[in-house]
Amino acid sequence: MRPALWLLTPLLLLALLYALLPMLASYSIEHWLQARGIAQPRIELDYPQWNQLQIRSFSLTQQRSGQRIDLSTGPILIEYDPLDLIGRLHFNSLRITSLKLQVQTRASEHSAISALDLRPLLPAAWLALAPASRLQVGELELRLAAAGQPERSLQGNINLEDGHLHSRLQLRQDDSALGWIDLQLDSDNRFELRLQQGAHPLYQARGELRPGTDLLEIRLQHALELTEAWHWQLQLPTPLIPGEPAALQGRVDAQGVIRLPLDLDVHAWPQALSIEQTLSGPLQLALNREELQRVQLPLDARLQLRAGELHLSLPAGSRAELQGLTLPGFATTQASVELRSALDYRTRLAAFEAGVLQLPPIELLLKSPPLQHASGSLALDPISLDIDDLNPRQGSATGRVRMPSLRWQSPGQTLPDAALDTRFELKDGGLNQRFTLSLHDPALKLSGRANTRLSPLVSDIHWQASPLALHQAERLWNRYYPPAPPELGIDAGTLHHNGSANISTQGIALRLELHAEQLAGRWGAVELAGLDWRSSTLRRHGGRVLHQGQLRLDQLDAGFPVHQVALDYGYEQRLPQPAQLQLNSLSAQLLGGSLAVDSVTINPQSPTLDTQLRLQGLQLQRVLELQQQKGLSGEGLLSGILPLSFDASGFRVRDGRIASQGPGWIRFAPDARVAALGQAHQGMAMALQALKNFEYEVLSVDLQYDADGATLMNTRLQGRNPDWNNGRPVDFSINIEQNLLTLLKTLQFTDKLTESIEKRYR
Repeated sequence: MRPALWLLTPLLLLALLYALLPMLASYSIEHWLQARGIAQPRIELDYPQWNQLQIRSFSLTQQRSGQRIDLSTGPILIEYDPLDLIGRLHFNSLRITSLKLQVQTRASEHSAISALDLRPLLPAAWLALAPASRLQVGELELRLAAAGQPERSLQGNINLEDGHLHSRLQLRQDDSALGWIDLQLDSDNRFELRLQQGAHPLYQARGELRPGTDLLEIRLQHALELTEAWHWQLQLPTPLIPGEPAALQGRVDAQGVIRLPLDLDVHAWPQALSIEQTLSGPLQLALNREELQRVQLPLDARLQLRAGELHLSLPAGSRAELQGLTLPGFATTQASVELRSALDYRTRLAAFEAGVLQLPPIELLLKSPPLQHASGSLALDPISLDIDDLNPRQGSATGRVRMPSLRWQSPGQTLPDAALDTRFELKDGGLNQRFTLSLHDPALKLSGRANTRLSPLVSDIHWQASPLALHQAERLWNRYYPPAPPELGIDAGTLHHNGSANISTQGIALRLELHAEQLAGRWGAVELAGLDWRSSTLRRHGGRVLHQGQLRLDQLDAGFPVHQVALDYGYEQRLPQPAQLQLNSLSAQLLGGSLAVDSVTINPQSPTLDTQLRLQGLQLQRVLELQQQKGLSGEGLLSGILPLSFDASGFRVRDGRIASQGPGWIRFAPDARVAALGQAHQGMAMALQALKNFEYEVLSVDLQYDADGATLMNTRLQGRNPDWNNGRPVDFSINIEQNLLTLLKTLQFTDKLTESIEKRYR
């Protein structure tokens, strides 16, 4: 009997062990939970089979300072191998139909956690804690609630098998679906993460966590779809970045390393964080503005964060394409902006988070094809833009723009090549500039300054031109505005210019000052010397134009000399009224006397005038010299008034009169040809005798002149020759009809006078 009982003992022990397995499984679960700080779990167990354990329901609550965790599940099926269960307290599989986990956090002024050990958070660490080789959660719901924050939740499933975890979860906020998260982890600390909404991926990442002695190294490759991510965050109940759809679109790809201390100081983690990332991807800045539609930005950058210092670098040659660029008056075109030297931006992370953004010097090169205009094209050599000090937060910048060559080209017209160099300062909503515009031919520089308030727009511009030599300016005219009038020739002179402009929402106001000094030149047979011209032009914001000018001329030779010409004039245009040109104080020294014209106002669009030309103290000898007649001389003074009128047909003189001022004399010693006329005609001989020493008392000319040049001069000469005919009075009354325009060209007045005398006494 005793040997049989001994043989039954192992069988009885096995039976007892089998009977105790459910209790051992329950103990294993409770032990696993208690090891994780969860006390008094509620578990209701069933035993469907010898290697299975079913939990009809399971719930627990964990209360910590400031945090409450509630967990509940549906039926759980546990499969186990008795030997593994006995030896390792380990299950083969754990299948959970549904699991709900809710974490509630109360607000607290100070976190009790100051240090965080990252080692238990690594996938390899917490996957090793799984109580089963295979873990499945059919329906997972994780809810996170914090005081003052919207409720966020994850809903989906989890599948863990042989150290590999796969999960697909829906992200929700306040019961609004925000997208799906696909997550993969393994026991080698490799991971993959994907966030998408519908069929559109927003963010993707893959990498590996490599713990060392003191540091955690994260090898990471990730990509962000900017457009989809922007639209996604706008759909959040509380958008992260509110506003209109982002102008920046495209994709950012990044790869590199992130390093953290395994023992992380929660309050100083930015200082301990180390990042090394290479950024790339096609970006597009969609502006959709009339002046610029979009900017293509092929990203190529390096990002580093070490000891709280952020470093962003862009290599030289980084390029942006400007598409749909439209400048006022020009056709839409394309252009590019290129970094001439590497851009290195460094800042303390604390300053960056505080919004302090101070960018380093930036050197850019702008390239554009010729800009097309309705009347021609403007060719630009690459433009250099150097920004020395840029602070986007303050809206301030200083820098320099250099345009080495601007060339205007149009059919039949050429303009001089130009270069522009400007330095600017943007500060406190204002833009201040100093600029130099240089022309190569002629050698001319325009230097100035501009002060602009950007909102509302008000700009003041002032400039000063270098003196321009006018010698042979007609050749310059021929080069750029051919043909120059063949009659024109400029021998000397200097032109000075300065001006200013005011641009605002009311329009444009201008001030232009011109001064030409010591100008000498000719127009056909007319020569001038010592011309000094000053003018000032004002244009008001409303469109009113005022122009004032002064002209001083030392000498004008139009077949007879005119000296000390002086003219003041003014011009006014005030729409819709007709323009007015006012001539004031025209005076000159003429033939030893003076000439003056009364002030007159003219409509330049339909010019008419009525005025008087006053002659005072003309010297008879100077008048007679104009005739270039040998032997003719005289002495006396002449004065007169010539009423002038002008209309579309030309100039007219009506009832003009020039008369002597007191007595004088005329002496004529004729040459052989005129003397021969006297021998042939008695009347002519008498006239010549009288004019040998003629003392006049009256000398007058009544003048009528038509626009076609037809001239009628009624000349009267009264006096005597004391050496002839006993000094008896002589009265010459001569009517001369001639085209004065032709006569002035030939200057044969004396011959005509001689012929008239001959006709009178023939």
